[in-house]
Amino acid sequence: MELREQPSFLQYLSVDKQGQYTAEYNGLTLQSVYQPIFTRDYDIVAVEALVRITTPDNFNIRPDLFFTSPQYSDGDKINVERLCRAIHIRNFANSNYSSLSLFLNMLPLIGEEFIDNDFQYANFFSKLEDLEIKHSQIVMELLETPVDDEARLCAITQKYLRNGMRVAIDDFGTGASTKHRVDIVQPSIIKLDRGLLERYMNGFRDPLIYALDVAKQVNAQTVIEGIETAEQWVCMKELPIDFYQGFYLARPQPCTLGDKLYQLIVN
Repeated sequence: MELREQPSFLQYLSVDKQGQYTAEYNGLTLQSVYQPIFTRDYDIVAVEALVRITTPDNFNIRPDLFFTSPQYSDGDKINVERLCRAIHIRNFANSNYSSLSLFLNMLPLIGEEFIDNDFQYANFFSKLEDLEIKHSQIVMELLETPVDDEARLCAITQKYLRNGMRVAIDDFGTGASTKHRVDIVQPSIIKLDRGLLERYMNGFRDPLIYALDVAKQVNAQTVIEGIETAEQWVCMKELPIDFYQGFYLARPQPCTLGDKLYQLIVN
């Protein structure tokens, strides 16, 4: 059963002792963490919302494995994705990051389901306004999984763009995140897979240079993912890349609560 109605949807959400929104779904606990995205001057310009999925026995399920596992139905994946989005935007709005851009992961499967549901769109956009999050702050990050219907994929991304949001292609250079997808989606941002970085550092530079050329052709900004060492950080800053992300720069963490909300909790 998909969570289409707002009352049934909201019953899965709660607030923990730290003031963070979480969700419980079919025995799984969903929690928000955020990984900053930096300029070359080490200023934070955005955060990417990620989910930690925990079972009742405190076993962590990797999100990429959950969303590709045959153990879970498409309906379950759609529900979890919706709940993730719900807690991510709420925690972001209550945090010290709330003036920055927010990257939200989007599975093509979810996008294909979402395109036919105007209620889902209206509710999402309305909630952003309630939370005082501008549409221009949102970057819908299209993951690298394949789709059955590319026309529907274009329709979902165009709907976000018409509503003032941006669209990013995630992990370019792996899976379905190819030049073909870039050409049909025309993204605002291309996130370059860490594999391109690793090959570049090992002397095989053409794939990363090609990716930068693809981005230039569609006038998209670029984010290099997977920076894990000082050497990689220095090397990537020598290239015409706009933004940077990786464990060396910052690991995913829960958002620090905004000052006003923190004072409400501690007092």
